[in-house]
Order: sequence, then C-alpha cells, then structure tokens
Amino acid sequence: MTAHFGFWDYLIFVAYAVLILGVGLWVSRDKKGHE
Repeated sequence: MTAHFGFWDYLIFVAYAVLILGVGLWVSRDKKGHE
C-alpha cells in the first residue's frame, strides 16, 4: 500500500509540475503574441 501511495504521490507531483510549466509557457507566449 505504501508503494502504491508513493506512486500516486509521484504521479500527482509530476502532473502538477507539468501543469504549472504549461500554464507559465502559455501565458508567456500569449503576452508575447499580444505585444
């Protein structure tokens, strides 16, 4: 059970990091496009 929980914890952490990176790049591109 501990291993399974660790897997989900790692998966959520990676997904969260990718989401923040994606949003950051999207906003940066959006600002550049408008300006």
